[in-house]
Amino acid sequence: MGLDLDAFSKEAKARYIETGRQFSSEQTLKQANRTFKALAKHGEALKPFGFIPRDGERLKDALDMLKGIVDARHGTRTSKKGATRDAQKIITEGLRTREQVRAALNGAEQDLLDQGATEAHTALQVALESTSQGTDVIRPLAVQLKTLAGAVGLEAVKPLVIERVGEPFIEALQARIGELDALASERDALSPGTPEVTERLDLLDGIIVSIARRARTCAESASKALSEPSILTAFALDKLYKA
Repeated sequence: MGLDLDAFSKEAKARYIETGRQFSSEQTLKQANRTFKALAKHGEALKPFGFIPRDGERLKDALDMLKGIVDARHGTRTSKKGATRDAQKIITEGLRTREQVRAALNGAEQDLLDQGATEAHTALQVALESTSQGTDVIRPLAVQLKTLAGAVGLEAVKPLVIERVGEPFIEALQARIGELDALASERDALSPGTPEVTERLDLLDGIIVSIARRARTCAESASKALSEPSILTAFALDKLYKA
C-alpha cells in the first residue's frame, strides 16, 4: 500500500518532525541506504528481536519518498531533466498560443473599429496593450493568457476570433492556461522555502532516523545472540553521527 504520511497521529508526526530537524536530508538518505542494504543481508537475523519485514518496507517507502522530493527540488536525476523538458514544452506551447491569440485579436480589433463597436474595441485595446511584452516566466505567462482569454470571451469579440482561428483554438487556449497553472503550482510546491515541503522533509527524515535507530538496537541484540559482530557493524549509524 505504501507509506501514508497522513495516517500518522498528530503526536507521532510531531515527534518524527522534531527528530528529523536534527539531521539533513543528505544524512538521512545515506543512512537509509546503508540500513536498507544491511537489511537485505541480515534482515532474517533481526526478526526474532522485533524488526519485521514491514519495518523494512516502511524504511524503503520513506527513502523513495524523500529521494523524490530532494530530486525534484535540486534537479539531480534524469527524471527531473525529463520534467524540465516537459515544462519547457508547456512554456513553448504557451508562448505560441499567446502569439496566435494576439494575432487573432489584432484582427478583431480592426473589425470592431470598422464596425464602430467602441466599447468592445477599447476593452480589446487594453487587453492587447497589457500583454504587449512577452514573457517566458510561467505564472506571468499564464496571467497574460488569462487576460487574452477574457478578451476573447467578450460577446462582440468571440465570433470574430472564431472566424479567424476556429472554435477549437478557444479550447486550446484554455488548455494552455490549465497546463501553465498546474506547472506553476507544482513549482511553488517544490520551492526550497515552502513550509509544507520543509515539514514533509523533516517528517520523512524523522521516520528514517527512527527506523534506522531501531534496526541498530535490534542488530545489537542479534549480534550478541549469534556471536556475529558483523551484524552490528552493518547497521552502524555512521551516516548520522560522525566519529
